Amino acid sequence: MAAGAMDEDSLTSGIRNIHAVCINRRRNDWLIRLISHQAATIPRNCLALPIG
Repeated sequence: MAAGAMDEDSLTSGIRNIHAVCINRRRNDWLIRLISHQAATIPRNCLALPIG
């Protein structure tokens, strides 16, 4: 991720969300939910995950 791509508050909130999802979901389920939830707010060039 490029420096400054997300402000610190957004990044911190995202990390909290990831932790909450990780605790409450199986791996595949939380990954799908995370991608679905965050896709609209993360710049496309930050999505470096191979999907498929």
